[in-house]
Amino acid sequence: MPRLRFSLKTLILSLLFGCLVGSNVFTSYRFKRLHDENVALRKETGRLVVKDPAKLNVVAVPTYEDLTWRWRVHVPPGVGERICLATQQIPGQGHDTGGSLSATLPPGDYLLTATVRRNHHGQWSLIVGHAGGSNMSNINEQSAGWLEPRPGANGWSASQAGQNDATVREPGTQLDLLRLRVMVQSPDGKSASNTDEPADGLLIWVEDQK
Repeated sequence: MPRLRFSLKTLILSLLFGCLVGSNVFTSYRFKRLHDENVALRKETGRLVVKDPAKLNVVAVPTYEDLTWRWRVHVPPGVGERICLATQQIPGQGHDTGGSLSATLPPGDYLLTATVRRNHHGQWSLIVGHAGGSNMSNINEQSAGWLEPRPGANGWSASQAGQNDATVREPGTQLDLLRLRVMVQSPDGKSASNTDEPADGLLIWVEDQK
Protein backbone atom coordinates (compact mmCIF):
# COMPACT_ATOMS: atom_id res chain seq x y z
CA MET A 1 0.00 0.00 0.00
CA PRO A 2 1.59 3.31 -1.05
CA ARG A 3 2.38 5.78 1.70
CA LEU A 4 1.37 9.42 1.50
CA ARG A 5 4.33 11.74 1.37
CA PHE A 6 4.44 15.44 2.16
CA SER A 7 7.20 17.77 1.25
CA LEU A 8 8.66 20.08 3.87
CA LYS A 9 7.18 23.03 1.98
CA THR A 10 3.68 21.50 2.08
CA LEU A 11 4.02 20.80 5.80
CA ILE A 12 5.10 24.37 6.54
CA LEU A 13 2.26 25.82 4.46
CA SER A 14 -0.25 23.56 6.22
CA LEU A 15 1.03 24.68 9.62
CA LEU A 16 0.84 28.34 8.60
CA PHE A 17 -2.70 27.89 7.29
CA GLY A 18 -3.76 26.19 10.50
CA CYS A 19 -2.24 29.00 12.58
CA LEU A 20 -4.04 31.63 10.51
CA VAL A 21 -7.39 29.84 10.87
CA GLY A 22 -6.89 29.45 14.60
CA SER A 23 -5.86 33.07 14.96
CA ASN A 24 -8.93 34.29 13.05
CA VAL A 25 -11.27 32.13 15.15
CA PHE A 26 -9.72 33.39 18.38
CA THR A 27 -9.84 37.02 17.20
CA SER A 28 -13.50 36.67 16.20
CA TYR A 29 -14.32 35.14 19.58
CA ARG A 30 -12.59 37.98 21.45
CA PHE A 31 -14.23 40.61 19.26
CA LYS A 32 -17.70 39.15 19.93
CA ARG A 33 -16.98 38.97 23.66
CA LEU A 34 -15.81 42.59 23.77
CA HIS A 35 -18.86 43.67 21.73
CA ASP A 36 -21.22 41.87 24.13
CA GLU A 37 -19.48 43.41 27.14
CA ASN A 38 -19.70 46.86 25.53
CA VAL A 39 -23.43 46.43 24.87
CA ALA A 40 -24.02 45.29 28.46
CA LEU A 41 -22.04 48.25 29.81
CA ARG A 42 -24.04 50.71 27.69
CA LYS A 43 -27.26 49.22 29.08
CA GLU A 44 -26.03 49.47 32.68
CA THR A 45 -24.93 53.10 32.34
CA GLY A 46 -27.65 54.26 29.93
CA ARG A 47 -25.12 55.58 27.43
CA LEU A 48 -26.71 56.87 24.24
CA VAL A 49 -25.07 55.90 20.97
CA VAL A 50 -26.75 58.10 18.36
CA LYS A 51 -27.76 56.05 15.34
CA ASP A 52 -29.13 58.90 13.20
CA PRO A 53 -28.18 62.48 14.17
CA ALA A 54 -31.02 63.89 12.03
CA LYS A 55 -33.72 62.13 14.10
CA LEU A 56 -34.80 61.78 17.72
CA ASN A 57 -32.73 59.10 19.49
CA VAL A 58 -33.57 57.82 22.97
CA VAL A 59 -32.17 55.20 25.34
CA ALA A 60 -33.51 54.25 28.76
CA VAL A 61 -31.36 54.97 31.81
CA PRO A 62 -31.61 52.51 34.71
CA THR A 63 -33.24 54.00 37.80
CA TYR A 64 -33.93 52.47 41.18
CA GLU A 65 -36.37 55.13 42.36
CA ASP A 66 -40.04 54.32 42.72
CA LEU A 67 -42.29 55.72 39.96
CA THR A 68 -39.34 57.33 38.16
CA TRP A 69 -38.15 56.77 34.59
CA ARG A 70 -35.22 58.34 32.72
CA TRP A 71 -33.94 58.54 29.17
CA ARG A 72 -30.94 60.09 27.46
CA VAL A 73 -32.19 61.85 24.36
CA HIS A 74 -30.73 63.38 21.23
CA VAL A 75 -33.12 65.98 19.80
CA PRO A 76 -31.89 67.31 16.44
CA PRO A 77 -32.20 71.04 15.72
CA GLY A 78 -34.85 72.31 13.35
CA VAL A 79 -37.00 69.17 13.43
CA GLY A 80 -39.64 70.10 16.00
CA GLU A 81 -40.32 67.42 18.60
CA ARG A 82 -43.39 67.56 20.82
CA ILE A 83 -43.70 65.58 24.07
CA CYS A 84 -47.21 64.63 25.20
CA LEU A 85 -48.44 63.46 28.62
CA ALA A 86 -51.67 61.64 29.49
CA THR A 87 -52.75 60.44 32.93
CA GLN A 88 -56.16 58.87 32.33
CA GLN A 89 -57.98 56.55 29.91
CA ILE A 90 -54.75 54.99 28.64
CA PRO A 91 -55.47 52.67 25.68
CA GLY A 92 -53.60 49.46 25.02
CA GLN A 93 -52.46 50.93 21.70
CA GLY A 94 -52.68 54.32 20.05
CA HIS A 95 -52.97 57.74 21.67
CA ASP A 96 -56.69 58.36 21.96
CA THR A 97 -56.71 59.31 25.65
CA GLY A 98 -59.02 61.25 27.92
CA GLY A 99 -56.93 64.37 27.35
CA SER A 100 -53.25 65.19 27.12
CA LEU A 101 -50.76 67.96 27.79
CA SER A 102 -48.05 68.75 25.23
CA ALA A 103 -44.89 70.86 25.07
CA THR A 104 -41.95 71.37 22.71
CA LEU A 105 -38.73 69.48 23.38
CA PRO A 106 -35.66 71.72 22.94
CA PRO A 107 -32.86 70.49 20.66
CA GLY A 108 -29.72 69.04 22.22
CA ASP A 109 -28.39 66.02 24.08
CA TYR A 110 -29.64 65.73 27.64
CA LEU A 111 -31.34 63.66 30.32
CA LEU A 112 -35.14 63.48 30.39
CA THR A 113 -36.80 62.38 33.65
CA ALA A 114 -40.41 61.43 34.33
CA THR A 115 -41.63 60.98 37.89
CA VAL A 116 -44.92 60.70 39.76
CA ARG A 117 -45.07 62.65 43.03
CA ARG A 118 -47.55 64.43 45.25
CA ASN A 119 -47.54 68.20 44.81
CA HIS A 120 -47.80 70.74 47.64
CA HIS A 121 -51.57 70.33 47.64
CA GLY A 122 -51.25 66.59 48.20
CA GLN A 123 -52.40 65.80 44.65
CA TRP A 124 -50.62 63.21 42.52
CA SER A 125 -48.83 64.68 39.49
CA LEU A 126 -46.78 63.41 36.56
CA ILE A 127 -43.73 65.64 36.11
CA VAL A 128 -41.38 65.47 33.11
CA GLY A 129 -38.13 67.43 33.36
CA HIS A 130 -35.78 68.15 30.47
CA ALA A 131 -33.29 70.75 29.24
CA GLY A 132 -36.06 73.22 28.46
CA GLY A 133 -37.62 73.07 31.94
CA SER A 134 -40.42 70.79 33.14
CA ASN A 135 -44.00 69.92 32.35
CA MET A 136 -46.59 68.72 34.86
CA SER A 137 -49.92 66.99 34.44
CA ASN A 138 -52.14 66.43 37.49
CA ILE A 139 -53.70 63.01 38.00
CA ASN A 140 -57.33 63.41 39.00
CA GLU A 141 -58.61 61.63 42.07
CA GLN A 142 -60.72 59.15 40.09
CA SER A 143 -57.66 57.99 38.11
CA ALA A 144 -55.14 57.98 40.98
CA GLY A 145 -56.46 55.03 42.99
CA TRP A 146 -53.65 52.76 41.78
CA LEU A 147 -51.11 55.09 43.41
CA GLU A 148 -52.59 54.74 46.88
CA PRO A 149 -51.19 51.90 49.03
CA ARG A 150 -54.03 49.57 49.99
CA PRO A 151 -54.57 45.83 50.49
CA GLY A 152 -55.37 43.96 47.30
CA ALA A 153 -54.32 46.85 45.03
CA ASN A 154 -53.97 45.93 41.37
CA GLY A 155 -50.56 45.90 39.75
CA TRP A 156 -49.65 47.44 36.44
CA SER A 157 -47.72 46.67 33.27
CA ALA A 158 -45.32 49.13 31.67
CA SER A 159 -43.25 49.38 28.51
CA GLN A 160 -40.38 51.86 28.18
CA ALA A 161 -38.61 52.95 24.99
CA GLY A 162 -34.91 52.28 24.59
CA GLN A 163 -34.56 49.57 27.21
CA ASN A 164 -32.43 47.26 25.09
CA ASP A 165 -30.84 49.68 22.63
CA ALA A 166 -31.17 53.22 21.33
CA THR A 167 -34.56 53.80 19.68
CA VAL A 168 -34.96 56.20 16.74
CA ARG A 169 -38.22 58.01 16.01
CA GLU A 170 -39.05 58.18 12.33
CA PRO A 171 -40.70 61.42 11.09
CA GLY A 172 -44.47 61.23 11.04
CA THR A 173 -44.60 58.53 13.75
CA GLN A 174 -45.42 58.64 17.45
CA LEU A 175 -42.83 57.15 19.78
CA ASP A 176 -44.01 55.93 23.19
CA LEU A 177 -41.47 56.74 25.88
CA LEU A 178 -43.65 55.14 28.55
CA ARG A 179 -46.98 53.32 28.46
CA LEU A 180 -48.13 52.20 31.92
CA ARG A 181 -51.56 50.63 32.40
CA VAL A 182 -53.21 49.36 35.55
CA MET A 183 -54.37 45.75 35.41
CA VAL A 184 -58.00 44.79 35.97
CA GLN A 185 -59.03 42.50 38.80
CA SER A 186 -60.65 39.21 37.82
CA PRO A 187 -64.28 38.60 38.90
CA ASP A 188 -63.16 36.13 41.57
CA GLY A 189 -60.63 38.67 42.91
CA LYS A 190 -57.76 36.17 42.76
CA SER A 191 -55.79 37.63 39.87
CA ALA A 192 -55.31 40.74 37.73
CA SER A 193 -54.63 41.04 34.01
CA ASN A 194 -54.42 43.54 31.17
CA THR A 195 -57.53 44.69 29.39
CA ASP A 196 -58.21 45.90 25.86
CA GLU A 197 -60.29 48.74 27.26
CA PRO A 198 -58.74 52.09 28.29
CA ALA A 199 -57.32 51.86 31.82
CA ASP A 200 -55.83 54.11 34.49
CA GLY A 201 -52.12 54.76 34.13
CA LEU A 202 -49.62 56.98 32.34
CA LEU A 203 -48.66 57.62 28.73
CA ILE A 204 -45.72 59.71 27.54
CA TRP A 205 -44.98 59.95 23.84
CA VAL A 206 -43.13 62.10 21.31
CA GLU A 207 -44.50 63.19 17.94
CA ASP A 208 -43.97 65.83 15.25
CA GLN A 209 -44.45 69.41 16.33
CA LYS A 210 -47.81 70.59 14.99
